[in-house]
Amino acid sequence: AKAGGAKAIGVSHYCAHHVKDVQQVATVPIAVNQVEFHVGMGQAPDTATDDKDFMLSQGIVYQGFSSLCGPCPPPYNKELITGDLVTSIGKAHNKTGAQVALKWVVQQGI
Repeated sequence: AKAGGAKAIGVSHYCAHHVKDVQQVATVPIAVNQVEFHVGMGQAPDTATDDKDFMLSQGIVYQGFSSLCGPCPPPYNKELITGDLVTSIGKAHNKTGAQVALKWVVQQGI
């Protein structure tokens, strides 16, 4: 950053106190915080490590990953595409399990 190459940085799974620590020493802003985010996780409590509201208040993009994978080791790696939860919801709305999983993420503002 000091050489002028970086305009911003990205972090992964940082909570508010980690971001505050970085902000105290960084010479460029944090632009994005990537977090695992998928259906079945539900709303995290205020004590969760990803602190979405704080990130947004700081102008940091809260970006989800593993939205179609969830707990990825087999046999669970297809649970959010063909699992009972998403397929049963999808069937009621003429949608695929993957469409249900992605719609949920969008509905959470991610």
